[in-house]
Amino acid sequence: MRFPTEVLKAIRNAVGPDFPVIIKISGGDMLGGYDNDYMAKFLNQLPSGTVNGVTVTGGWHEAPVPQISYHVSPGGFSYLSGEIKEKTGLTVIACNRINSPQIAEELLQKGDCDFVGAARPFLADPDFVNKSRKGIPYNRCQACNRGCIENALKKNDVCCVFNPEAGREYFRSAKTPPQKLLIIGAGPVGLQAAKTASKRGHIVTIITDDSRLGGKLHIADKAPFKQMFSTFADYLEHELRKNNVTILTGVPISEEIIRSEKPDFIIFASGASPIMPEICKESQMPCVSAEQILSESVKCPNQNIVIIGGGSVGLQPKAGKGLVGLKWIMMKHLKELGVRIVTSAEVSEISHNKVILTIRGEKAEKEKEEIYADMIVYAVGYKPNGTLGLRSYLEKENIPYVIIGDVGRTKDLLEGLADAYITAENI
Repeated sequence: MRFPTEVLKAIRNAVGPDFPVIIKISGGDMLGGYDNDYMAKFLNQLPSGTVNGVTVTGGWHEAPVPQISYHVSPGGFSYLSGEIKEKTGLTVIACNRINSPQIAEELLQKGDCDFVGAARPFLADPDFVNKSRKGIPYNRCQACNRGCIENALKKNDVCCVFNPEAGREYFRSAKTPPQKLLIIGAGPVGLQAAKTASKRGHIVTIITDDSRLGGKLHIADKAPFKQMFSTFADYLEHELRKNNVTILTGVPISEEIIRSEKPDFIIFASGASPIMPEICKESQMPCVSAEQILSESVKCPNQNIVIIGGGSVGLQPKAGKGLVGLKWIMMKHLKELGVRIVTSAEVSEISHNKVILTIRGEKAEKEKEEIYADMIVYAVGYKPNGTLGLRSYLEKENIPYVIIGDVGRTKDLLEGLADAYITAENI
């Protein structure tokens, strides 16, 4: 305790008695080392007036406990700040995964803290507090950590997956005369393009053959810990209606629709569909996509299931591809659930009740393995939805268009929303 104590005493001497000094601590390393009692002891031995307040977080980088990802309940570590407040009497700031004013107010009312700290929510929506006060939907931080924490650790520019304007505040194209835009597809990429274009003053119509806006966000939110993804769709829909975007749901796109709308410009954002492996097309065993399981359009039997694909959905030669910094959490959960993971393998044969794998060994030898199964779930990636017919028609009619998101090549949400924002800013 001597070193941090001497540092804090030197800081106080340097800034004087009236300058606020706040220290940030971990309430416990969650590695079996120091805990909240230890940190309270440290704070209590500081000379009176050394610090004015303390921000309490939890864990350490090596701790096998999620701290700030979407796997953590909002405000889930506020008990640490509550204990420090009780044991020290200092002014305490709670932090970690506090992504709404409602959660913040609950923590204050419980007495777990005197102030609430939040950073990532302001990347998602710089005005989220004021919007909440007025009862206006705001863009809620999803704690995905892709654009913020991961980029910061890699020493890249910080941005936000769900707010492509963050980190691009410098990026503003010159105003252009209003155009009549038709956006095909109402997934997150299409919605973002419609939001950005309508804010620039364009007259926007968005069309989808789905019954509601949001596309795959309503499938993604069925996955564990991702139940808030649909709130992003709700927020974007509010923004579109606020900006007088014409919304057409349950309407398949066609040449007739284009002729009736008479757009000056078209944006294709019709997304992508799951790829079915060739070996599944003639399978005697039921084969369904991960989307069908997540959407519950197909019931998963409580039997033996083989999942083909080890990326962020199937979780692909390497298990966990696309998971980046959250891979360890996912792998930990799978281990706890008793899921067996086979890498360096391909499905070579499927019968009515078993899957035969060809597994590559360390020295290039191959071996066979039979796995008895009742269903196959494939999650090997996506292919762009077809637009060639309509694009040929547009070229014949000299109607300018652009393709964004998965229509050009499959992208993750970070790339897709950035693509939508930059494209719409340049129209």
